[in-house]
Amino acid sequence: MKLDSVIDVPSLKLLKVDVEGMESEVIRGAKKLIARHRPVLYVENDRAEKSKELIELIKSLDYRLFWHLPQLFNPNNYAGDKEDIYPGLLSGNMLCFHKSAGVNLEGFREIEDSSIHPLTGAGA
Repeated sequence: MKLDSVIDVPSLKLLKVDVEGMESEVIRGAKKLIARHRPVLYVENDRAEKSKELIELIKSLDYRLFWHLPQLFNPNNYAGDKEDIYPGLLSGNMLCFHKSAGVNLEGFREIEDSSIHPLTGAGA
């Protein structure tokens, strides 16, 4: 079911998409909602083989994209666990702003080449 057909809200500031490799499908199904409200998009992008399509799709909606790559382990986690069972692993996400927002982020790398995925270090 498309978000465009089930959500009708007067305002939308943030859309978070984390659907285990189906991110492009969600974005395509929310194009009208995104065009109308121009929300900040926070989108998981951890599958290098699907990355290029996802990046190009969001860019086609007139968005600027930035990599957000937090570590999977947080030593200050809620459970108080001290053992890092994910040493060196990062979560691949994108923080996306409509170009009209005029946002420039310091400390985040802007995505300019859709064929490069930072978790693989090579072209997607």
